[in-house]
Amino acid sequence: TGARDNQVLIYSSSKRTIIARLSHYPTKYDTGSTAPLRTCAIDSKLIVAAGWTSQVYIWQHGQFSSHKFHKDWVDCCAIAPNSDWIATGARDNQVLIYSSSKRTIIARLSHDSWVTSLSFSSDGNYLATGCFEGTIRVWDMRNYECLQTLRRPHPSSQHHSITGLSFTPNGGKLISVSMDTSLLIWNVTRGKVVSEFVHAAPATCFSFNSSARLLSSADSVGNVYLLEYVASSN
Repeated sequence: TGARDNQVLIYSSSKRTIIARLSHYPTKYDTGSTAPLRTCAIDSKLIVAAGWTSQVYIWQHGQFSSHKFHKDWVDCCAIAPNSDWIATGARDNQVLIYSSSKRTIIARLSHDSWVTSLSFSSDGNYLATGCFEGTIRVWDMRNYECLQTLRRPHPSSQHHSITGLSFTPNGGKLISVSMDTSLLIWNVTRGKVVSEFVHAAPATCFSFNSSARLLSSADSVGNVYLLEYVASSN
């Protein structure tokens, strides 16, 4: 977990205890106050965290490094499965792909507004990126080309920032949640919404269970929803 106390905590669910505390060197706003962490991602080899500054913090093999990849606040990050790639999205409208082994940026992807959410497909071949004005783009990570741009045909409000993205476990669909209260299931190939659920308030996050048959989501007023996910060919 990452929090506004500038720490990443690693918790063992089997031991029911915190096994590590990782702190970054506090970064200051222009006002002099400490900038908190906002997002983090973890796999078996890497921990990535970022916050309300342009800095990205990486812990790899017990070593800490700090990088100024962006020109504005970093809102989201993700680690690609089966590779050393790290994706970061920021308010400079950019998604940067960083190779932690080569220690260099290998791709820059652009949006029309600031980037709010990222998700790699389970095979790491595709990256979905969402932004503040509600557009989702799906990228082929083998050549860094944009395969599809997804936009809701009739937004239900003026506030439709994408707050969460995830490919379905089998990679066949893409799920998005947004500030307009919607949870949408997209057929990426067709660029169409195939299913929709509406929350009582702006949707903030969602997650699959281990069997990928149940989907939980939450909204900004504290409601939690449990949905059954049924894969279809639509």
